Amino acid sequence: LSYYAVAILTQGVYSRTIMIGWTIFAFFSPVFAYFTWLTKKTGIFSFLLRIGILLVSIFSSIVLFDGFRVYDMIINGILFYVLFFQKKGNYNLK
Repeated sequence: LSYYAVAILTQGVYSRTIMIGWTIFAFFSPVFAYFTWLTKKTGIFSFLLRIGILLVSIFSSIVLFDGFRVYDMIINGILFYVLFFQKKGNYNLK
């Protein structure tokens, strides 16, 4: 919060839309992490979850962050690879 407060007071480089978007994502990041963990399972639910995560990422780039840029395409391309092509391993931590 202090970082964004300073950005507002000094009229920094971030727009209000970007600050609101990042704040929303920060609050929901534990839920997003859980859903991402669920994508490593098999079945139709995990497949639909992967598609949903990718669509939300693309949608948020366009709506919340003032348009779709080159680095958004790169990030979403990496996300697509990780969700759909990366080998699923044993991620149990003991």
